[in-house]
Amino acid sequence: MEDHSQSLKLGLGSPLWMAPEVAKLKRVGYGFPSDIWSLGCSVTEMSTRKHPQYINGENPLKLDRAIRSGKGPVVPDYLSDTLKDFINQCLQPHPNQRPTAADLLAHPFVNESSCTQPDLTELLFLF
Repeated sequence: MEDHSQSLKLGLGSPLWMAPEVAKLKRVGYGFPSDIWSLGCSVTEMSTRKHPQYINGENPLKLDRAIRSGKGPVVPDYLSDTLKDFINQCLQPHPNQRPTAADLLAHPFVNESSCTQPDLTELLFLF
């Protein structure tokens, strides 16, 4: 089995999805909470169909500063309250305040979603 412990101390990844503790590059390491942050960014991206948008825009220096200070991407008002709550919980600035994956599985956004299986013919017409 490979030892991946060293990779948990490197600041690798895409900045738009990077948790503040990863962006700070203090080499103190990070864990699963950083994945929860990235999940929040990914859910934002999927629900808006845009890369995570930050108030400071795409300026690399301002973006880096915003992420390091714990500012997450903008969560649009037009999303449902349940979805906004799910995303905001994932994007807590402090890692120890973020929910675990098990907590998120119990969140109403996941637990009470009314997903139906679409008819395959409907999907084919979309493409």
